Amino acid sequence: MQAGQLRHLLTFQKPATPTQDANGEPTPAWTTAGKVWGRISPKDGRQLALGQIPATNATVTHEIEIRFLANVAAGWRVLYGSRTFMVNSSRNVDERNIKQIILATEVTAGQ
Repeated sequence: MQAGQLRHLLTFQKPATPTQDANGEPTPAWTTAGKVWGRISPKDGRQLALGQIPATNATVTHEIEIRFLANVAAGWRVLYGSRTFMVNSSRNVDERNIKQIILATEVTAGQ
């Protein structure tokens, strides 16, 4: 992993206890778990067809590569500027706590 490729400053957030709005409806809450430099790469349908992305992650739109950040799991979210990505899965490459690959889905307005 070369530092120059990690050019996106990413904010990792994990779910927190939901709060309530004025109508008593629960609203999601997030706690920042850390900020790290990473690389965001879009994925395409061809990679799905070739089996490069597991079928269980069929909605994956992006792969995010970072230096290891403990406990990142499905259900977390990643913020980059005005963009939001929901974590589908996280893999500690070679179980060495050095490099982590995250498969994520970009959330667009209205989702």
